[in-house]
Amino acid sequence: MLEVGGGASALVDGLLDRGYTDVTVVDLSERALAEVRERLGARASVTFRELLRPV
Repeated sequence: MLEVGGGASALVDGLLDRGYTDVTVVDLSERALAEVRERLGARASVTFRELLRPV
């Protein structure tokens, strides 16, 4: 599952709650990704990617 612009979103939380295990969160902001990483902790195997250049 790919969540784009997910740094400030709670969608990843809902996906994990529903049993998804292969989730990737992409955002332009490293700070936003750091916040969601901290919020989730070791809850699941989530891949985080900072989108360095808009496409």
